[in-house]
Amino acid sequence: MPRNMSTVARRRDLFAQGYNARSLQRALEQGQLNRLSRDLYSITSATEAITEKHSYVQVARLVPQGVFCLISALVFHEITTQVNHRMQIALPRPAFEPRISFLPVEYFHVSDAPFRHGVEEHSVEGTVLKVYSPAKTVADLFKFRNRYGTDLALEALRDTWRKRKATIKDLHAAAKICRAERIMEPYLEATVS
Repeated sequence: MPRNMSTVARRRDLFAQGYNARSLQRALEQGQLNRLSRDLYSITSATEAITEKHSYVQVARLVPQGVFCLISALVFHEITTQVNHRMQIALPRPAFEPRISFLPVEYFHVSDAPFRHGVEEHSVEGTVLKVYSPAKTVADLFKFRNRYGTDLALEALRDTWRKRKATIKDLHAAAKICRAERIMEPYLEATVS
């Protein structure tokens, strides 16, 4: 495996590391690489570096401008009992939605200010993952409460507060940017007091 490479790589990343079409085909035949999709490969010698967040790495390599949001962000930050059945990705409006055949993905197109607010970068398996902060994720869940239910938003708020993953200031700022202040305010007061 070339130095400083992720456990997952796009074709162009491999070419930048010195592969060409012939050496790429040879690496596939020799089992050094596995093809995950048309443009994504896993490096078999990096199996010891694979973590429980490997599916996040795979999606981040194919959607580098995307930000993990909602339940995907909750699971990443370990502040939910929910199971992540599909990767949820926020994209700026308008943006191309890459098709991913090996994992279910749900895209959300977000306007500029809410898209940029609360983005955290985490390095996992040599790849930078963009994930919304716990405070922004809680605000998003209150915004989408008709889709995911108020119970999930409340659970996320309580767990975020109990695990000290966000401050009141962070939660208020995220609620304001997501236009969920009026909805979140009574729950915030009840949780914090």
